[in-house]
Amino acid sequence: MGSEKVKLVICDDSAHLCALLKEYVDMSEDLECVGTVTDAERCAAAVETSGAELLLLDIQMDEARSGIDMLPRLKSRFPELKIIMLTSHDNSRYIFLSILNGADGYVIKSVDGESMVNVIRETYHKANGASDDVMKAFLKETQQLYDNWCNAPHLINDLVKLSPYEYDILKDIYNGVSYKECAAKRVIEEVTVKTTVSRILKKYGFRSMKDMIKMLKELRIFETW
Repeated sequence: MGSEKVKLVICDDSAHLCALLKEYVDMSEDLECVGTVTDAERCAAAVETSGAELLLLDIQMDEARSGIDMLPRLKSRFPELKIIMLTSHDNSRYIFLSILNGADGYVIKSVDGESMVNVIRETYHKANGASDDVMKAFLKETQQLYDNWCNAPHLINDLVKLSPYEYDILKDIYNGVSYKECAAKRVIEEVTVKTTVSRILKKYGFRSMKDMIKMLKELRIFETW
């Protein structure tokens, strides 16, 4: 790229932020704002018309997460475009979903203008230098974590449907109590505990209690339930 500046478009529903950020960007030696838009509908057109290499995109835009929803379409239409999300708060869930949907990074709006520009610059260059293997590995791990999040409501709903006896057995096993100890605690045969475990596994669709406990621990179910 030589001494050419990186062309970027700012897409945020706050005209004031767009103007302020443009001012800081244009003072830098290696970045140039070539367009600002305040609504999601004009975002793609602004990128295409300006030939931007980088897009600063508000996570929320007009609605709660419309910026996130735009990401797959933007990445499909502009495969080489780097996208950095602008967010008002360090909301880990929205940031997580942004990365999962193709964002290359994020910056918090509340930091000062100079710091924002530094983060934008560093994120852009890191995104350009990241290897495909590293990104694929990260996305695979992210997808697994996201799938776990999606499973949480289902798992919690099934916990409600468990009988008090089943719930207590599951919680004990979660806390490291052995089948033998579960049986002794309740003055029952160990085989009875195993039968209960089989019934719980069937209800949840797991092949082993080890796999189920791993999932529950990742979701921290009994820490908050």
